[in-house]
Amino acid sequence: MKFKTIFFLFNIIISFSFIFIFLFPLFLFGSVTYSTFFKNNWGALLVFILILLVFNTYFLKNFRLFSLLEAENWIELIKYLENKIYVKNKIKKNNIKMLLNAYLLTSNPEATLKLEKHLEQKKKSLVEFFSIQFGIPYLLNNKPDESEKFFGRLLASSATSNPNWIRWNYGLSLIQQNQLEVGQEQFMKLLEEDKDLILYLLTLYILKSFVPSNPDLKDKIEAGIHKITGKYNVYTWQKLVETQKSNVQVLVLSRIIDQATSWLFGYLESKDLEFDAEPEIIN
Repeated sequence: MKFKTIFFLFNIIISFSFIFIFLFPLFLFGSVTYSTFFKNNWGALLVFILILLVFNTYFLKNFRLFSLLEAENWIELIKYLENKIYVKNKIKKNNIKMLLNAYLLTSNPEATLKLEKHLEQKKKSLVEFFSIQFGIPYLLNNKPDESEKFFGRLLASSATSNPNWIRWNYGLSLIQQNQLEVGQEQFMKLLEEDKDLILYLLTLYILKSFVPSNPDLKDKIEAGIHKITGKYNVYTWQKLVETQKSNVQVLVLSRIIDQATSWLFGYLESKDLEFDAEPEIIN
């Protein structure tokens, strides 16, 4: 529904409610009884007026923003939000969230990195709160040394949201630099966390490449596979993945998740795990 339609409908509903509640008794009971009614309920009238004022002020104040969102004009939306954040210094959570989404939709990782650097100086807590979104450029930039610093810094903060995903990213950056032992340690920690099954599968998928050098891992990985396949078949699993694509990292790693899914359910058919091949994401 269009924002303008919502605006007009809300005003019509509130106005109609006001007329019905405050004017209908006048016709029903007459002016004498109505005066008593009004004296006892004038506070409700103030509430109606306050609601109208707040709603209309909010809508008119954000009319430009709503119009750009409705038109899906991401370029102009980015300019609008950047002006609010960089020029007017209105660093609010909703502004940051919308701007990060607009950067993602327009494939603009450089702008995301610029915003991160700005917030590190102005409001660091928002980098930690939107850790996944700010981590996407590092996940894709093929510069694992920079990724290690960024994700390591986030992992050291107790305020970081989605710490398990950040640990996965951190471990990956270590492995990509051939820091295999410390990288494996990060994934072994994640193996104990199985609440997010997609992250759990990706952890198993990375760890399988360590089995040739660490045979003790094989039993743990097979146990992990049975933990997932005991609850899901390939169809219900794919439905689960679809429902989790609101997580931007799941969306970005969809190709790797597809590969891990094929490996996972391929085991059910062959009963033979492939441990020798490294996942593409490590290469």
